[in-house]
Amino acid sequence: MERLDCDDWSLPGRCIGARLRRRGIELGMQARAARFGLGVTATGQSSQYARGDESNQDVNGPLPGFVLVNLGADHEFRARWSAFARIDDVFDRRYSTFAMLGQNVFTAPGETFDATGAGWRNEQFRSVGVPRGAWLGISYRTAGGSGRDFR
Repeated sequence: MERLDCDDWSLPGRCIGARLRRRGIELGMQARAARFGLGVTATGQSSQYARGDESNQDVNGPLPGFVLVNLGADHEFRARWSAFARIDDVFDRRYSTFAMLGQNVFTAPGETFDATGAGWRNEQFRSVGVPRGAWLGISYRTAGGSGRDFR
């Protein structure tokens, strides 16, 4: 198997996964005491330039980086039965995970389609990150099932 040098940018498309992993980090910690468990994770991503902005000179600049904090807890109330709670994006951050340069064709009055093309403008389109989420639940672990986690 060929080893890829992902610092060599002359290999277009062949190291995308490796490049993305280098731009993100996830840290987590769990504590257990008897039948209770608590956990926290922090996930971060550094800034990145929009797809289509190979010169890195878009007037909107790069997509900002972000850090998300998630909390989880569980309680085993009977053998194999647990109740759990989880909150993702505790601080309700507004973030984007992807950006792309493109033309906005909805520039006519009322933000409708401009069939003439005269008003079309170049813009940066950004994906919207997942908002805060909260879950409560009950889980059953089968015999031989894996250990506890925060779902």
